[in-house]
Amino acid sequence: MGLEFHAAQTPESPDQTPISRRRAALRWVWRHPRATGYLFVAVLLCAIVAQVASRGTTWEPSTKGLQPNQAGYLWCCGATDVAATWEVPRVVPASMVAAEGVWIGLQTNSGDFFLQVGTQDNQSNFGATYEGFWSDGPLNGAPVDLGNVNPGDVVQARLVLSGSTQWAITFSDQTQHWSHTRQLDYATPYAHALAEWVEEDPAEVVPYQKARLFEMAKTGGTLMHGLEVNGGAPGTDHVQPESFVDQSGTTFSPSPLTHDTFHFNPW
Repeated sequence: MGLEFHAAQTPESPDQTPISRRRAALRWVWRHPRATGYLFVAVLLCAIVAQVASRGTTWEPSTKGLQPNQAGYLWCCGATDVAATWEVPRVVPASMVAAEGVWIGLQTNSGDFFLQVGTQDNQSNFGATYEGFWSDGPLNGAPVDLGNVNPGDVVQARLVLSGSTQWAITFSDQTQHWSHTRQLDYATPYAHALAEWVEEDPAEVVPYQKARLFEMAKTGGTLMHGLEVNGGAPGTDHVQPESFVDQSGTTFSPSPLTHDTFHFNPW
């Protein structure tokens, strides 16, 4: 399912569909080389730079052609403040490399403006890792680490316009009693921005190769609550559910939204 909203529902909705399936997917290129599983960011960055330099051409990361990879809710339109609370899901141990992301975001329908904050869970040969992160369009979705979290931690995330081009990105681990706020100058036009509450099957992007989706990590489930947009709970007449089917044929979708709460299916 894409981001298209029918004009009858939301007259101010943009009439173009996004140019990609969220730049969020690109963040995993910094975390997951194909053959060796989870490696440090610097190692992968060096490999990317070396390949680009050896070919003497400019390589641009892209998720073009990927199948839909996100489930959750979209709110349209004109969002300048989005928030939610959830419990960090625990990844079920598996032999394969797998990943899952849970985040809130803001994005214009053209894809020119994109901002997100949330948690990412990775399962690899070295075990499971959990962390908070934020990212935006200029970063091409590459994650900026906000700190390690543990499965079961209650976390809260918020994105809010604090000036004409200033955004405050706040991520709090309420279980470990820490919080980080980043102030970001992001001048790209944000008119008609969509609010997003998302569970994602991340993509792996390898230089000069076609992007592919990771195996969706199986978890104990995620309940999102305390959903807010522009200072209040999202109205059901302005939200649209989003679902996808992963490579195993499993359908991921949100449960019905009850005021400010929903959970992700099937787990």
